Amino acid sequence: MNRAVFFDRDGVLNKLIYRDSNYYSPRDIKNFVLYKDAAKVTEAVRNKGYLSIIISNQPDISRGNIDKALLNKFTQTLLDELIIDDIFYCTHDDSDFCTCRKPAPGLLMRASKKWNIDLLKSYMVGDTWKDLGA
Repeated sequence: MNRAVFFDRDGVLNKLIYRDSNYYSPRDIKNFVLYKDAAKVTEAVRNKGYLSIIISNQPDISRGNIDKALLNKFTQTLLDELIIDDIFYCTHDDSDFCTCRKPAPGLLMRASKKWNIDLLKSYMVGDTWKDLGA
């Protein structure tokens, strides 16, 4: 079985944007800025024999704040700049009560099944209670 490090995206690999007195996910490509050490971290994860997989809630899709084309641009930046094996997004909002939106474990389970990952020997890196809950 494989081992993985699961990364949240916003606030972990890329910078959040300050607006409306709080920090949020970027909504345009010019504000999608990776942390300077993100590439080093994903390289170190690979060198230790772990898969690097992004597990991220992206409710701005269902809220109509960004479209899938922009999400795809963000994704391409991640794939071009970091050592990432796969990316799993939940594009639902809290009110959808889906099983993939963190803190629900759906995305982790889907990644585990696809990549034959032993979740007990894997890690989740996040910046919110939802990441911890997953």
